[in-house]
Amino acid sequence: MIEHAVLVAEPPKVKGPFPVEGNPSLAEYTIVARLSLPSADTEVVPLVEVRETAQNGECIDVRWTTEDARTPRGVWERSTIVTIPRQFAVTAYAVTGEPGV
Repeated sequence: MIEHAVLVAEPPKVKGPFPVEGNPSLAEYTIVARLSLPSADTEVVPLVEVRETAQNGECIDVRWTTEDARTPRGVWERSTIVTIPRQFAVTAYAVTGEPGV
């Protein structure tokens, strides 16, 4: 199946850090996004990637995809959990990307 990028309708909410049971060196963050989707039951897959930035730091990149090729008909909420070492923190975030990519 072909994966289609999903448009983030508004800036996501980042909740956390939360402790990781059994591993005090890790922290969890919940990323909650409102996505433009064809229907309320459209399945999406969050793709989480850590990459280097131009400022010599690391960035967690969350992209949402779906196999549903239908035209978006509304905005629905989805979430994913990101686990990172506790010494790092989510201090800022930005919505990037281009519609239809």
